[in-house]
Amino acid sequence: MTGDGQDLTWALGERLRALASKYRVPGASLALYANGALREAAAGILNVDTGVEATTDSLFHIASITKPVTTTIAMQLVDEGKLDLDAPVQRYLPDFRVASAEASARITVRQLLSHASGIDGDLFLETTRGEDRVAKLVEAGHVLTQLHEPGRGFSYCNHGFSIAGRVLEVIEGRDFDTIWRERISAKLNTPTLLTLTREALRHRVAVGHIVGKSGIAVPKQIFLGTSAGPAGATAMARARDLVSFALMHLNDGVTKEGGRVLSEGAVQAMREPQNPLPPSAAAHHFGLGWMLFDWDGHALFGHDGLSVFQRSYLRISPDKRAVFSLLTNGGDGAGLFRELAAAFFGAEGMTMTPVMQAAKDVRVDVSRFVGTYARFGSTTTVGEKDGGLTMTSAWTADWARELYGVQGPFALEAAGNDLFLWRVPAAEPVVIAFVNPDRDGRFQSLYSGVRLSHRQ
Repeated sequence: MTGDGQDLTWALGERLRALASKYRVPGASLALYANGALREAAAGILNVDTGVEATTDSLFHIASITKPVTTTIAMQLVDEGKLDLDAPVQRYLPDFRVASAEASARITVRQLLSHASGIDGDLFLETTRGEDRVAKLVEAGHVLTQLHEPGRGFSYCNHGFSIAGRVLEVIEGRDFDTIWRERISAKLNTPTLLTLTREALRHRVAVGHIVGKSGIAVPKQIFLGTSAGPAGATAMARARDLVSFALMHLNDGVTKEGGRVLSEGAVQAMREPQNPLPPSAAAHHFGLGWMLFDWDGHALFGHDGLSVFQRSYLRISPDKRAVFSLLTNGGDGAGLFRELAAAFFGAEGMTMTPVMQAAKDVRVDVSRFVGTYARFGSTTTVGEKDGGLTMTSAWTADWARELYGVQGPFALEAAGNDLFLWRVPAAEPVVIAFVNPDRDGRFQSLYSGVRLSHRQ
């Protein structure tokens, strides 16, 4: 393994336990596929309140790794001639609307699946527990404004995938959970790839943990509601379930048992670059549902998931036919991911893109950056301290305020003329990119990771 000369194949479970402890991750499940073989390990506990141990059969919340699965269902309907990605959403949902009537008429399904719709929407509401919950969430989104014109920019949008999920429901005439179960779980022979929280009671399921100076605690909230299921609010899986999903994509849409899930053309279309990402992102483009990476000339695809203090990671190398799946339930999951993934893919001859570092001798005109930036559910304040910059992030949405509260002020360290590292304690720094300067050079927008906010 990088850093100590040991190979990842050595005592995988022991190594995972040691690294989970290093990064204060309460519980983790890891599944690796390389050279035609699957290896698994688990470490820690699923719930600090009950002391239930994590196993390789445990389910973790996969959060936004749901998005390529939702997109896979959409591409099945494209294969069947039932869905046109370039059709406006209103062809399938005539009553669909956001705050802008013009955007409502223009937004296409493709834009939803590549985060190009411009909708400002981390919208998580518990609308109802019934099968109409996705429909009601889409209806509630009529108040959402635009961060940019449809098709002319990138803004990560959870609500876009909820809308896409509702499109699937209307085309199929069934609820999203049934569609998922029949089109994905059954075809992949992964019955533990679930979307219904009530089914969690039949399994060993992880919960998120707040890990801080005072210790480790389970938050009151476990899932992000149920209405935004197509975006990732509820889906659970074993680490190896995600490997099965990834292998189907590596096998041109065919499962390990030989069943076809997608056409080869649909598989390839999902990995074609659709929308460039900002320099604050770890990937370089979004495809359809997939994040696209370049690690020192090696193309990978995958997705990350971030839920209620749970982090999940899926990385897939087509050239090496290698898959990395890691599920965690608190602590510095990002640090654990980087160390494990660097070792695994390093053994395959690939070098992970390094974490961005602070730059030396960068002169910062703080007046260009200081101000308040906002998006739906969140406000970011960039301030000045001792000639440098700080940043404070405050969640304003009801679902997130109690969970995350106010973070900061923490230092912003220059990594370039318009790139900064936000130094959040006990975690990897968040990359902040300032964009859209006005005539006076004063920035009007910023990206925090993949989320866009505008100056108020």
